[in-house]
Amino acid sequence: MSTLAAAYLPLVPELWRPQDFTGPLWACAKAGHWGDGLAAALLAQLTAGGGELLQRASGREISNLWWSLSSGAPAELLAAPAADAALRISGQRLMELEAGDLNAHDCSNVLIAAARLQRGPEALWDHMTRCLAAAAPSAHCQALANGLYALGSLAEDCGHTPRGRQQDLQRLEAEVGSRLEGGAAGDPPSLGGGFNPQLISNMLWGLAKLRRTDSPLLQPLAEAAGLTAVVGFNAQNLSNSLWALATLGCSGAEYVPAVRALLGATQQLLQQQPNAFSAQNISNSLWAMATLGCSGAEYAPAVSSLLDATQKLMQQQPAAFNAQSLSNSLWALATLGCSGAKYTPALSSLTGAVQHLLQQQPITFNAQELPNILWALATLQQPSGSEALIEVAAAECHRRAFLRFSPQGISNAAWALAKMPRSGLEPYPQWYQGWYEAAVQAAMQPGFVGAANPQEWSNLLYALGLVRHRPPAALLTLAAESTELRTEANAQDCTNCLWSLAVLYGRLELLDGGSRAAVEALVGVLAGRLRQLLLRKAAGERPTAQGLCNSLWALAVMGADVLALNSGLTRSLVDEVAQRLEAAGPGIQVEELAQLRQVHLELAAATVCSPGLQLEASGNGLLGCASLQATWWDATDPQQQNATGSAFQLQVLEVLAALQQAGRRQRCERLPAIASVQAKQWLPQLGRSVDAVVELEGGRRLAVAVDGPTHFLANGEHWRTKDGRTQLRDRQLERVFGRGNVLSVPYWEWDALRGGKAAQEDYLWRVLLGLPGAGTAYDRRHPVRQGNEATA
Repeated sequence: MSTLAAAYLPLVPELWRPQDFTGPLWACAKAGHWGDGLAAALLAQLTAGGGELLQRASGREISNLWWSLSSGAPAELLAAPAADAALRISGQRLMELEAGDLNAHDCSNVLIAAARLQRGPEALWDHMTRCLAAAAPSAHCQALANGLYALGSLAEDCGHTPRGRQQDLQRLEAEVGSRLEGGAAGDPPSLGGGFNPQLISNMLWGLAKLRRTDSPLLQPLAEAAGLTAVVGFNAQNLSNSLWALATLGCSGAEYVPAVRALLGATQQLLQQQPNAFSAQNISNSLWAMATLGCSGAEYAPAVSSLLDATQKLMQQQPAAFNAQSLSNSLWALATLGCSGAKYTPALSSLTGAVQHLLQQQPITFNAQELPNILWALATLQQPSGSEALIEVAAAECHRRAFLRFSPQGISNAAWALAKMPRSGLEPYPQWYQGWYEAAVQAAMQPGFVGAANPQEWSNLLYALGLVRHRPPAALLTLAAESTELRTEANAQDCTNCLWSLAVLYGRLELLDGGSRAAVEALVGVLAGRLRQLLLRKAAGERPTAQGLCNSLWALAVMGADVLALNSGLTRSLVDEVAQRLEAAGPGIQVEELAQLRQVHLELAAATVCSPGLQLEASGNGLLGCASLQATWWDATDPQQQNATGSAFQLQVLEVLAALQQAGRRQRCERLPAIASVQAKQWLPQLGRSVDAVVELEGGRRLAVAVDGPTHFLANGEHWRTKDGRTQLRDRQLERVFGRGNVLSVPYWEWDALRGGKAAQEDYLWRVLLGLPGAGTAYDRRHPVRQGNEATA
């Protein structure tokens, strides 16, 4: 080739036919020969004199020019003025040619070249599409397939869609569909309608990039892929076809045979050529399986084969998997439910590779991949050995302040981290709270507020409830203003939000005016939507039994005013619970039974304060539900009696027992002696137990609650505020023991005693007698430490 180029170069100034330039350029491209200055000389001469040669070139000659420059031409050649001028002038010439002047091969070559070079204008792409559609009946299969593939590439890389020319795209699809069905011109009917495996895979890929979910070509093309997969698809064809079907949402029954065939061929090829699949092939196949819902036992062999290939490739080429392939693979395994012991080796390899890359090159992970990793680890129930990865991924989210994260990314990351709580003395450490503070700030920005759907609001608020992080009232105001939350939220969205608000804000009468107004506004939105769903009685929209119980419980926690303001929803929920229990019998969970008993107590108290509720008067409410009454006692009492106390509880009980033993030999003779200490005392009228009941001489009975970190909020100024669950407990205990007789031993006060026996005994005496230096659950006018909040 060098000899020919050297001989041809001196002739270039004398050449006068366009084909004398475009032919040698085509040859250079085919041979990969771009040196010796021949290509540059040919382009310079082609564009000389204003490009007169190109202005009279034929479609074939221009097609050869574009294809040549898109087929491996060096960057410096493409950046030269002559190349730019040649493409511009030849593009103008193409716009002058009509459909009859251009054949299908020329049009598809120009489109392929335009996609590779990312060169326009878009009007040229539309013109080539129109001319290709006109020539479709006589086109070779390769030209049709290349055209669809090129249009897909232009859509992906340049954001192009055939503007105003959807009919041209439809004509191309119709011609391909006709050939696949075996009744077309062009190539004779055969397996795949004359289209080889590569072309079938490319066309599916093109339709996916064009988002042609409603194309009539989609099903015939999927069937052709299934038929030809075993006989001719390579790893790239298989993974691209699976990816395309998943992207186009082909999860219906009509696509199952094609998907099974493609996965069968994938498994077979992996067995025959285990090294045939690249990291991207593997991750795309796993992602497609997860997206298409291929989680049944029949698909397990394909998953196992792909995971075996993953491990082998990681051992041979540790750097083969990039950030996208790693995060996609983890997400897929979580979606497919691959959490059993047989998946442990693959999960360990993946999590280790993600952690290494995230520590070494965090910038390679984008704003979608980071939350996907956290979501996957949470869904897989925090696989063994993943603790370090969780902290690294969470720290990277925090470092970026969730910049460029979508609403789904923010809410998924928040949900995931909340579902993987740390064990130990500090379940909600301060770095967690700083992380959630950053997430909340990101959620208050226009990018989240203006785009978040109800599930994203719900996931965020639910996560905040799980980690006991009370957000600013402004976040609730923004949520209440969401039109989608008001009109599109489903039952679970509503119940999760209500549960979180109850945990984080408790009894609303205790809040400042601004916070109370914000909570009430959001509760009103959620209550209105939930009642609307209940009244519609559509099967797919009604709350689950757990959702009903959580919603009632949440309203009860927030107090009588909330129950009264939302009396319509309260009545609907009570009636729905009673109807379901009577219809289905005692099939409700123990935790939900406990919730309903607590709700019953609050409704009874609220009815006294707000007679308009009258929820139990008709006998149709919770009291009138015989099935519920029959199961309350049996289901909850044994459960509570068998509960084991924490080390903190056992310490307090030990000191109380010591105080009882001491009798009247106290340092202060005026202190009454302890008559009895009953540990884990079951209170049947409340359906709950209390850590200890202490009876003093004279008959005064005190309820003592030992409150660890899970009884309090965890962030900032709220860290000594009892959560809604604990407030409800104290409120109900007070009705039994009397005001001032419900006492709390908070963990931070106990920890401050540093295990000193004398200090512990002195502290508990002060708690029991309400002396300065210790407080009760309701009387915080003399707080133990500066910063305590009234929590009632």
